[in-house]
Amino acid sequence: MKFILAGIDEKAEVKKMLIVYVIACVIVFGSFGIWKLVVNILGNM
Repeated sequence: MKFILAGIDEKAEVKKMLIVYVIACVIVFGSFGIWKLVVNILGNM
C-alpha cells in the first residue's frame, strides 16, 4: 500500500526495505527447511 501511494523518492526506499524483507524470508524459510531435513535424516538413523 505504501508503495502504491509513495512518490519517486519514497518508492526507492520502499524497494530497499522490500529487498531486506525478502532476504530475511528466504533465510527463515531456508533454515526451517534445512532443520526439517536434518531432523528427518537423524530420525531415520
